[in-house]
Amino acid sequence: MKDAEQDFRLNRTRDMYKRVKDIKGDFKKKERFLKDDDGMLITAEKEIAEQWRKYFDKLLNCEEPTEKFNFNIENINTQECTYPTLEEIKGQVHRLKNHKSPGEDCVQAELLKKGGLIKYSRIVF
Repeated sequence: MKDAEQDFRLNRTRDMYKRVKDIKGDFKKKERFLKDDDGMLITAEKEIAEQWRKYFDKLLNCEEPTEKFNFNIENINTQECTYPTLEEIKGQVHRLKNHKSPGEDCVQAELLKKGGLIKYSRIVF
């Protein structure tokens, strides 16, 4: 466990999670239970499902609110935003974490970090 703590302090999260997984061991089935309205434990799956149905029925079928939000259109910000500078983009790319899933553009952080000056100019323009 001390090794995992050391990995955490040194920001080696991948190694830390690997050590924790080794310590934790195999998968264990969770016990499923729920308290009913009287505070009694329910263990049968059908009764648990029925209790959840009652809960969400009560939650989602409530009365209409007495106060409604009035949206004021007069205070809309029409000021244009400036484009980010090259230094701002470099700073944000540098802050990206390695070994993470890429976003919608399917570009991993490591590729952005190793791309050089050309990649920054393509991001800006």
